[in-house]
Amino acid sequence: MASRLSRAKGFLPFYEELLRTWTRRLGNRPAAEDLSHDTLLKCLEADDAAVREPRAYLHQTARNLVIDQHRREGGVEMLPLDIIAAHPLSLIHISEPTRLLS
Repeated sequence: MASRLSRAKGFLPFYEELLRTWTRRLGNRPAAEDLSHDTLLKCLEADDAAVREPRAYLHQTARNLVIDQHRREGGVEMLPLDIIAAHPLSLIHISEPTRLLS
């Protein structure tokens, strides 16, 4: 337990920085909070010998988690149909968007 506590002390000074960085990058505070929490937990499970620079390790772990999530989701960005239809090159004509959802 003491080892985990000392490890936490190495990461905690950078937690708020991580949260601010990912809030800005994701544009979504709740998603950044989830990511920061998951990142801290993953870092606390890491082998002490693998962590030489806690700040860099914390940020790299967050990047890796975002990449993993992106891959799991198929790496495809989803756009609402009205945005697609509004694009000048779109071949979609939406007269009643609710029908497309049913």
